[in-house]
Amino acid sequence: AGLLAGSFAVVAALPVAAQSVVTARDEFASITYGGNDGTRDFAGPWVERGENDGPGSGVLRVAPSDRCTGGVGYCLELGGSSGAFAGYAIERAVDLDDATEATLTFRWRRNSRGQVDGALRLRISQSGGSSWTTLTAIPLAGSQSSVTERFDITPWTGTSTVLRFEGVGDDIDGSIAVDDVQISATIASTVSTTTPPISTTTTQPGDTTSTTTPPTSTTTTQPGDTTSTTTPPT
Repeated sequence: AGLLAGSFAVVAALPVAAQSVVTARDEFASITYGGNDGTRDFAGPWVERGENDGPGSGVLRVAPSDRCTGGVGYCLELGGSSGAFAGYAIERAVDLDDATEATLTFRWRRNSRGQVDGALRLRISQSGGSSWTTLTAIPLAGSQSSVTERFDITPWTGTSTVLRFEGVGDDIDGSIAVDDVQISATIASTVSTTTPPISTTTTQPGDTTSTTTPPTSTTTTQPGDTTSTTTPPT
């Protein structure tokens, strides 16, 4: 009987969960509301509420200040030389619809002038600003070194997550410098991993298999034969 065998290969594409971390970050490195210093851009620039004079002037602005991170450079300043900022706010949106976890961090340093009764409130919205949740309120009373805040904002991730800093209270006469605003988000994705083929041979009863041995070279020398060796030319 001849060789009668069937061979087939099994290739499996298995879904594998992969995770990566993206950051939306603004270091306020220049006088602009459109800074994008992370691996993911914000959905747009910072938007002022209560005024509309841009990042270079006003109650809300990006300005050089000794209260910025490291004591040098630019930062987002609320209040500044313009005095009270109750009723003023500034906000920025980011798309976090694909995030499974998200963390917000930023630094702040306050400066009070005289009697202060007010606070900087940080709020967040999952709905583009139609409703808000207050994460913290930072009193303006007292001067202080730079402080780093950290919040788990996973419950508010969505296609239009919005951060908002706003001044609240009465008789506000002080300022707060905000710097290095960053959202770190964990993104989950599914990728297909192909398993190398597995070769299987099936043999039916009564089949035979044959193995061919590679030929070997044999030289037979008869009596009286001579062999010659050629030396390569030099």
